[in-house]
Amino acid sequence: MRCWRSSGTWGSTSNDAGPRVSASVERGEKIVFVSKGRGKNGRGVLPLAAAIALLLFLLGGCGGGGDRHESGSAATLDDAYVYCYPLVMMSVSQRVATNVVEATSAKVPVNQLRHAQRLAGPDFKDVVTPNVDTLYSQAFIDLKGGPLVFVKPAADRYCSAQFLDAWTNSVGIAGTGGREGTSGEQVCLLMRSDDKTTIPAGITPFRFSGSLGWIIGRTLCRGEDDLENVRTLQKRMRLLPLADYLRGGDYVPPKGTHDPRYDNVVPVDYVLRMTPEQFFGEANALMRDNPPLPGDEPLLDGIRALGVGPGLRFDPAVLGADAQGREAEWRAMIKRVQARVIANSQRFLVHWGPWQYLGAPIAEFGTEYDYRAMVAWRGLGANPVSAAIYASANKDSSGRALKAGTRYKVRFEKGALPPVREGGFWSVTAYGDDDFLIANPLNRYCINDRSPVTYNADGSLELLLQPEAPKDEDPLKANWLPTGQGGFHLFLRIYCPDRTRIDGGWKAPSLIPTSE
Repeated sequence: MRCWRSSGTWGSTSNDAGPRVSASVERGEKIVFVSKGRGKNGRGVLPLAAAIALLLFLLGGCGGGGDRHESGSAATLDDAYVYCYPLVMMSVSQRVATNVVEATSAKVPVNQLRHAQRLAGPDFKDVVTPNVDTLYSQAFIDLKGGPLVFVKPAADRYCSAQFLDAWTNSVGIAGTGGREGTSGEQVCLLMRSDDKTTIPAGITPFRFSGSLGWIIGRTLCRGEDDLENVRTLQKRMRLLPLADYLRGGDYVPPKGTHDPRYDNVVPVDYVLRMTPEQFFGEANALMRDNPPLPGDEPLLDGIRALGVGPGLRFDPAVLGADAQGREAEWRAMIKRVQARVIANSQRFLVHWGPWQYLGAPIAEFGTEYDYRAMVAWRGLGANPVSAAIYASANKDSSGRALKAGTRYKVRFEKGALPPVREGGFWSVTAYGDDDFLIANPLNRYCINDRSPVTYNADGSLELLLQPEAPKDEDPLKANWLPTGQGGFHLFLRIYCPDRTRIDGGWKAPSLIPTSE
């Protein structure tokens, strides 16, 4: 694994830093721009899991921390930026994703749902490492007008809706992916934590810290023949004000607004370009409507001296006396923080033999501000590990990098398939060095718990990873996952993981070369 080389800019990486760790391909449609990438027209996006893959790369390939000033003011400025970054990223992402008057296939106004409509194949270049397991739905929400109702329909498959607050914490998950998962219809009341609205019977409340939030829906798709079934479920999802829901009438959402300043904007780049006054000005304004969380007071006590906090005014004097010096210090701070959050997030990386994933408290960060900022930077919208695990592998079980043209086996021992709760699923997906799906004559891009595989006589399961098709007489021919002639890497996704079994000694599959 090559070490990530800092370019000196938050949110910008060298050509060496592509999502090589393979971890995520969490979605195959644009949910939100998070980074410059290798998508269509060279201006792509990293979907959550692709972003997480890159994050895993950064964490796994680099050691040590960045330089930090010893002065209290500089350290406090670093802390303030790290603390505020997820909040500002969420706000900018909302503006970009909802910057439209009428709903389109790419964008919808605030408080409206947008649904992905197709599965990815090798010709799909909109995002890197596209997901071939689920179709996504999303909505950025604004609760200033009062509570909203989200209806998660009854489903004969994995179907969930994750709710995230302005600070990028997961408020809760409705449906199959929730801690108390249900396949039946679930009516959810999305409301501020300080909202005193009476909760109607039969409605489950989800309380947000403030007004800004994000819904990410995930619905399992069993293949091209199943697309219409998924689309039917998507049409049954509803998002509307509580009053309109209680009236039982049809709801026509209002038109949105368009601001040309946010056309063709990549949020992470936009945030990077903010001046200190713009960045902290936005954070301070956002905190008035999205207040800091319980446990944040000790940090807030430190950064108030800079003029950072709900409704405060940032004092740029902390950066120096002259404009040129302030700009230089601001850029140095961003570079310093970049290295810091990478280093301080190392301890959350979980290793499973050749696999690795981002562990708790992802999406439920508490006071782990560095980790929260790192994930917002590279994987905005993360699932908690109680809901999903995205494990990547770009080395075999002996620690050697996966080689082009080499045959491998992914071996699950008897009784050791990825443990999932009711309604959950798992999959193994292969991607080429370009981070896209690998074209092959079978049009097979993953093997999952729905695949018609053949088990060994001893009860183990071996997936054949190789460029060419197995011979007809090979008893494991059905287990072939094509890897092409070039380099590749893997993703193991586990939705609704059974944490009791996983934490109780479950052994992840080995990755074994069978030819050189």
